[in-house]
Amino acid sequence: MRLNLSQDRFAKKIGLTGKTISAYENGRCVPPLKVLDKITATYGQPFLSAGVEDKDNLTRKLNLIKQYVCDLEKIIS
Repeated sequence: MRLNLSQDRFAKKIGLTGKTISAYENGRCVPPLKVLDKITATYGQPFLSAGVEDKDNLTRKLNLIKQYVCDLEKIIS
């Protein structure tokens, strides 16, 4: 689903800032489930129906998160 919205317009529709959306898109932070639910409610697009390219990107991010958790476990052990 492509809406052709700027980051700012998209962000305003879901109550965020363009900078926050940019951070999500660039992997600097991960949106909480509350935000994903807001996107789903606003656009009627289930989060888990993302395209193949999106799934690959999500897989990379998930692997990064797993690595961070592993690194943190090593630090606190």
